Amino acid sequence: VQTCALPIYMGFVQKIGRDRKSNHILIALIDLAHHLEMKVVAEGVETKEQAEFLENHGCDYLQGYYFSKPVTQVEFEKLLDETS
Repeated sequence: VQTCALPIYMGFVQKIGRDRKSNHILIALIDLAHHLEMKVVAEGVETKEQAEFLENHGCDYLQGYYFSKPVTQVEFEKLLDETS
């Protein structure tokens, strides 16, 4: 079974904690995606506050500078080898 993922645009992520309407839209998008049996990927996570908000509201995957700068496939594979 192939699972689809809904990406959350980084513009919404950057407004977390600053714009109440955007917070509500994010929560609604995450809920909608889960009701449609989709995973949710938040793009452009840069702060602990953003990561915690998204995790607390059930976002499945987070990506952005908060976790790592962009890396090449070779660098990524090396990181995976180091952590296993």
